[in-house]
Amino acid sequence: AQVDPTKEVKLAAFTRLAQMPARDTSIANTLVSLFNNIKFNELETRLEYAEAMRTSQFKYPVYEVLADWGSKLRYPDLLTNYQRNSNSGNAGTGNGTVGGDPNYGNRKQRAEFEKFVGIFNKVTQATLKAEDKNSPYQCKQWWNDNKAKILAADKELIEKYRVEDLARNNKNNPLLPKKSAE
Repeated sequence: AQVDPTKEVKLAAFTRLAQMPARDTSIANTLVSLFNNIKFNELETRLEYAEAMRTSQFKYPVYEVLADWGSKLRYPDLLTNYQRNSNSGNAGTGNGTVGGDPNYGNRKQRAEFEKFVGIFNKVTQATLKAEDKNSPYQCKQWWNDNKAKILAADKELIEKYRVEDLARNNKNNPLLPKKSAE
């Protein structure tokens, strides 16, 4: 998931890792570490990894990293009432250069953020919307509002597995004295 040079193999390994049953947060922490090792500008890869983390059993580290990353994205305002430079030879090319559409880059960033919000909502069951330039901060706000509940759910799951492991280990441990049936 980390060292293979082929992007598709990395994603397949990451997806498989996310689907593995876990009895503690170690796999979720590994997923977060792998997610953080992706270059910031490799948006498509990050989005694929974010979606793959949906199946992680422990949610706290996954939701935290997604909220943090989402809060760093941009949803810029579109420019209105701009004057095109009609003296430029490339006026109206629509490529975001002088005389082109100054909103080209802004629309691209908006589309990227909207795609992330869709995945974030799918993974976290949140209901965020991309509405204005303050929308990325909604990720952090959602996280701050829900992290205690998510932490409690993860702790409950850890405790459940701890009790199961303790019962299984006590039952099958040949070093423990056997209880008499009296």
